[in-house]
Amino acid sequence: MIDDQINVCVNLRKQARLSTPWTILSADENSQEANMYSDFIKFCLKQMSGTFEDDLAEIYSAIEYGFSVSEIIYTIYDKGPFAGKLGLKAIKTRE
Repeated sequence: MIDDQINVCVNLRKQARLSTPWTILSADENSQEANMYSDFIKFCLKQMSGTFEDDLAEIYSAIEYGFSVSEIIYTIYDKGPFAGKLGLKAIKTRE
């Protein structure tokens, strides 16, 4: 990563992947259960500390090092439409 050319190439590869738009869609728009699952996933990503995009940027350190280790930290939601459910609190990438 000290070499300028390698640094630019690695960062370009990361940014190309991170700049791709994405969304959470229900597997079946007519299924109430499928819609509930997609709503739950969206809720979890919004409740996490930081943003999911920032977590992805850290996870993509695997491009530089050949692997990436991340810890998923869970929480039980105490308010909102999914109170009492187990969900994501954070994703922490370890050095």
